[in-house]
Amino acid sequence: MLFLKFVAIGVCGGILGGMGMGGGTLTIPLLLACGMGQHMAQSVNLFSFIPTAIVALYLHNKNHLLQAKGMSKIIIPALLTSLVAAFIAHAVAGHALEKYYGVFLLFLAVLQIIEYLKK
Repeated sequence: MLFLKFVAIGVCGGILGGMGMGGGTLTIPLLLACGMGQHMAQSVNLFSFIPTAIVALYLHNKNHLLQAKGMSKIIIPALLTSLVAAFIAHAVAGHALEKYYGVFLLFLAVLQIIEYLKK
């Protein structure tokens, strides 16, 4: 039964990731709800991002939706800060990481509400 839950979580994360929304926003809380620890949930999410990103990049490129000019200005800082953040996440206790992630999700929700109200 747990296997089917993980498959459903993967499908939901894949759909959101393919649409460019960031499937991890949903994947991590769902994995936590299944009893997985914070560090493991983040690891699974990051690992599952690799094939999702490859497929999404291929399809967006095929549909001429990628703008290659200026990509390095985003990719290089993102890779460097991801590396630093990974070391920080490894050093922080799982229960504290859960709280930080929760605050991050609340912050994203507030930003989305503000954007929605502007329209």
